[in-house]
Amino acid sequence: YAIPKKHWKVHGSNPSHSRFSLNYLPHVGRTYGEGIETHWSHMNPLSLSTREMSPGMRHEVYNDHWGAWNWQKIV
Repeated sequence: YAIPKKHWKVHGSNPSHSRFSLNYLPHVGRTYGEGIETHWSHMNPLSLSTREMSPGMRHEVYNDHWGAWNWQKIV
């Protein structure tokens, strides 16, 4: 487990948390670990249209949207 760089000020202020820093993990390289966070701004509006759906349908809608987002990253 690691604490992403943008969350470090909030979650990593305890000195014992330094072992979870991306700076010290082997084979990580220089990343900030926040790639997933940038997509939530595009996904949050779905909550208004899916809040009255059944759990299964809501799961399918989110799956479709995440799949489309991943496809855009590939293309």
